[in-house]
Amino acid sequence: MRDRLRVPLRGGTREASRTMGSSMPSALPHQISDIQTTLAALGYKERLVPVFWSLGLPAGSKLAVQFAESVVTSTKGRSKLVLDGTFQINADDGPSAGLVHMEVEKVHRLRGERPIDLVLKLKLLIGIEIDLHVPSELEFGRSAIHRAESYNYLQSLAADALQTAINLQVDPLENTLCGPAIRIEARLLGELALGRTGVVRSSKQTASRDFASCTTAACEWLQHRVLPELRSVINRLSRKDQFIVTDRAALVDNPAVKPQPFLVR
Repeated sequence: MRDRLRVPLRGGTREASRTMGSSMPSALPHQISDIQTTLAALGYKERLVPVFWSLGLPAGSKLAVQFAESVVTSTKGRSKLVLDGTFQINADDGPSAGLVHMEVEKVHRLRGERPIDLVLKLKLLIGIEIDLHVPSELEFGRSAIHRAESYNYLQSLAADALQTAINLQVDPLENTLCGPAIRIEARLLGELALGRTGVVRSSKQTASRDFASCTTAACEWLQHRVLPELRSVINRLSRKDQFIVTDRAALVDNPAVKPQPFLVR
């Protein structure tokens, strides 16, 4: 490796756990609705999980993504490589009082002789205060996750993961879509940024050629598409009414074509 009291958000009856703290109104910070709109505009599906009170997030932000060790073929004949991840967004000055949990998913189809879907499944965890607002550090863009240096650091980790995928040992005789999993981890807190990328310890020491190609494409998608989109979500928390995400798809086939930005409001 390189270096419950639980309350439904939308109607329904509240459920109380005897082991958790006091009850919580079934309400959401307005920023969460903005994030839902942003995610939908960027092609993500999202599902709100009930807010957990008395269960806050540690200070700072974290990102972890792990690629599956094999491409799975469904009963409908579609092949997919799943990227499982967790993205924590929180202020740096201390743990939050509670959190909002969203299950986020996006699919990117790789075209070719063997079409494969890249499926990102992300647990998005956002800290909230006791007054049901996101922490002021997030609202005013003063936390580590908002720093340009932090974004560049995440980009460098994705680039490391891409290099790891390129360097996977390929077995030319292997005809199944399998290989060792790749993992990316990062923690951001104040001026501190710690992270690593690499191959997860696995029984699979070699990869098939198609799996290595698929994993390489997944790393490129993560670096050039997913991370900029996640940055847009973060910007939405900090009261930015508009933001730009760069479409890098054209660069893959034609490096001479400049990326075309598109505006999301």
